[in-house]
Amino acid sequence: MRKLRITMVILSGVVAALLWAHFAYRFYLFAHDYNRQPGARHMGNGAFASLYVLAGIGGTLGIAAGILYESGKDRFTATAVAALNFIAIWGHMEMHRSGILVEYWEWASRRA
Repeated sequence: MRKLRITMVILSGVVAALLWAHFAYRFYLFAHDYNRQPGARHMGNGAFASLYVLAGIGGTLGIAAGILYESGKDRFTATAVAALNFIAIWGHMEMHRSGILVEYWEWASRRA
């Protein structure tokens, strides 16, 4: 059971790291390559749904590991890692809402 909990926290952490790396990369492109122009950067259709599912899986793994731990500090660590997933996806949602990052069909409709 101990290895399962550790594996769940590690997987949740890897997902969080990937989400944050993607967020930082997209924001860097917006700030430097696209001169902070909203709607200029796009991702493939359905990319946001994939990110939401990935964050949900990572967050769920972290929460489940937190429930399985008996120790308070281990629970805190697992829950903090889960929270990182949800905060990263919140950042992606804000980028989408503000137009910093849009899906391809949104970008194409602005160009037409």
